[in-house]
Amino acid sequence: VIVYSRAKADSSVKHVLPDKKMIVFGPVADDDVKAVLPVEVTYLDTHDYAARKHVKLAKKHPIFEKEKLNDTAFGVYYDLKLKSGARRILDFEDGKPCIVERKGVIYAATGLGTQLLPDSFYYDRFLLKAILYLTGREKSFARMDANKAALEEYEQQEVEKYVEHTKISTPESLSGTW
Repeated sequence: VIVYSRAKADSSVKHVLPDKKMIVFGPVADDDVKAVLPVEVTYLDTHDYAARKHVKLAKKHPIFEKEKLNDTAFGVYYDLKLKSGARRILDFEDGKPCIVERKGVIYAATGLGTQLLPDSFYYDRFLLKAILYLTGREKSFARMDANKAALEEYEQQEVEKYVEHTKISTPESLSGTW
């Protein structure tokens, strides 16, 4: 899976590779990427102030099953026109597309790390789930949560060990005032 997010074109590099899936975020500068997108992207002249809108599911999709969408309003910087065969995944509250998929390419009119799926543990839960989805590994969604739970438990145990060590290593513990 290729993750693409770039504002400046570089024609010396191939961004689209045969049989590779793609996740594209925000502005698209390279023509080879524009050609495979599920949408035509038009930048909205926001005069440095983008309208902010909440997102909603356009239709049921494996990436968003058993997930709660972030209730934050996201900046709308692009107008998206669907290409033939494109499938809307996530829309803005006004019904305009936010995330669209076609032929192994997902386009998100957001940036990386926007917390579409709020999670204090994973930097970008949506990106991780999109990669698993595009590679046919949806069964690994549950593994993400199991790993998260195990790591959070380990982290809690480490904090408790540190607190206990601090308790016995301080003057307060020796004087009995702890």
